[in-house]
Amino acid sequence: MVEILAYHGWGHDSGTWSKIETLLGSRVSIKAWDRGYFYNNKVEVAFSAESDKKIIMTHSFGLHQVPKHLFKLADGIIIISGFINFRKDKMLERMYDSLGANTALMLGQYHANISYPSQSKWSMPRIFSIDLLKTDLERLKSSKFNPSLISASVPKMFLAGESDKIVDIKTMEELATSLGIQIEWLKKSGHGIPYTKPEIIAQKIILFLNKLK
Repeated sequence: MVEILAYHGWGHDSGTWSKIETLLGSRVSIKAWDRGYFYNNKVEVAFSAESDKKIIMTHSFGLHQVPKHLFKLADGIIIISGFINFRKDKMLERMYDSLGANTALMLGQYHANISYPSQSKWSMPRIFSIDLLKTDLERLKSSKFNPSLISASVPKMFLAGESDKIVDIKTMEELATSLGIQIEWLKKSGHGIPYTKPEIIAQKIILFLNKLK
């Protein structure tokens, strides 16, 4: 059994991986971590001893949320729209200020930008934690991922949308270069490719897993 620990990004939840999990089928088990921004649904994940292959998969800020020791256990790493540090303080400040004034409007616009150039189908959950959302916006200003946590010998795949409106291309390329890999750019795709292009992501994952075998 292939086991994937999956870490979503800011402003999302474990549902990030639902369509991808369905497309991968029963031969792959996705354990979806949840920060708990919505529905009071905090979930921690860990690898099972009986899994044949252990994979870490992250989207955006999710890369920064992975406990450091797990990277040493992984047989493969899948990074989607990742970065070493975010570097958009003004954007984060605007988002922070808007959260208290009109949370639904701000998050709706954020998800529209993530879905671009696709249309956003996201709707505001009734239960959410403004405090946690704000805390992680503050963390995004200073959080810096250390690429040396990932062994040079571990197989890696980096996927990103060529029309990303959230993370700068140069920022993603900096991470890829530090890891010694190339980014696979998805055409006509933005930051939220786990939601907007699940079929393509699932296909890429299957190819990646086949190479591991």
